[in-house]
Amino acid sequence: MDLIYDGQEEKRTNLILILLSTLGGLTGAILGGLIASKVGWRWVFMPSLLILGFIAIGARKLPAIGVVRQKPIDWVGGLLSLLGLGSILMGISLGGEYGWWFPKQVFSIMGIVIPPFAISIVPTLIAVGTVCLGLLMFWQRQQANATGAPLVRVGLLGRRTFIIGLTVAMLHTLITTGVQFNLYQFLPTVLPLNPFQTSMAVLPYNLTMIVVLVALFLVIKIDDQIPPKYNIYIGLSLLMTGLWLLRRAMNIDITVAHLIPGLVTMGIGSAFFLAYIGPLTYSATTHQERPEGTGIYSPMQRLAISLGRGILGTLLVAFASQGIVDRILTVLDQTFSPTQRQEAINRLERIIQTYTKEERRAAFSQLPEKVQPALEQIIQASAIDGIRASLFVALSLAVVCFLIATFLPKYIRPPKNHSA
Repeated sequence: MDLIYDGQEEKRTNLILILLSTLGGLTGAILGGLIASKVGWRWVFMPSLLILGFIAIGARKLPAIGVVRQKPIDWVGGLLSLLGLGSILMGISLGGEYGWWFPKQVFSIMGIVIPPFAISIVPTLIAVGTVCLGLLMFWQRQQANATGAPLVRVGLLGRRTFIIGLTVAMLHTLITTGVQFNLYQFLPTVLPLNPFQTSMAVLPYNLTMIVVLVALFLVIKIDDQIPPKYNIYIGLSLLMTGLWLLRRAMNIDITVAHLIPGLVTMGIGSAFFLAYIGPLTYSATTHQERPEGTGIYSPMQRLAISLGRGILGTLLVAFASQGIVDRILTVLDQTFSPTQRQEAINRLERIIQTYTKEERRAAFSQLPEKVQPALEQIIQASAIDGIRASLFVALSLAVVCFLIATFLPKYIRPPKNHSA
């Protein structure tokens, strides 16, 4: 698409891509929830195999773009990119289970403890990934000087508009992904919802996005009289408002209807944001550099998805676990030392993150009889504390996102020619 389309046609095509991606996410959430509820969560992977077949057939009908490989493939750059992003993503995904710095449990391979000192595997993996990405940057400069065939042009990372737009887009993805992920974890705890019902409860966000994106495509031109930067402001302001409404709705008497105002407001904001952040970010690239820009932009959004689930998801579990432990101690009229309390919290976090529903129920049934009558209320109140804390962090990140967006250019300017 980056090579085939240009100008206004490219902007409209990108808007269609965003619309279809949102529709795909919406369909996947509903279908996955339905399959998990009726058959089992392991079966949610089966539709992907069928879809891959359709993708393989459709890819054969893509138009030829006349790109001829005249230089060797940068295998070293590809390997460094894979190791760098892969290590960081793996580290983030293990943060909740193994601890972000101090180890909650030992990580070992074939009996060998990694790392062999008293820190978690998470900072080790992130450090390795960061070093690999640093080596990638050095290698790309060497490739550009030697052969002119780097995996990506490092010069793109030196362009202010591209970096600011990339950062703002990553923060938006981190926030919205993390909030949705936490709602999927939170709602079944406080409401009697199965996976399908939970996906339907979160439906207003994606559904609103689709409606607004269709309206933007059919009614509003991308090159509007309102500067794109101001539309991004509108989107982020609505996103912050939606997060505030969601946080306000979180209480012991919450129902699915209470979520609708916040989710709808967030959906409108995200639609405005996504419609304009891409064209403004890519305005820093020439037409020939668009594929390389996408090669940086897309993986960074995947990284933001993992960060959103890792950071906000970990916060939800951490605050909820703290609340459960402290409330149980209050009911038992007991006190723990700071070390004992942290060990209890860490153990509860592992139970929440790795045990099945039946295993969690069996673990909680072993608590003293004095706790059992109040256990359900303790869990619900602690879950509400956790989701409110995570939404406060999400709202704070949205404020940071808004402030960074102030450095974006007001209009989409024609790109200048840049050297690699």
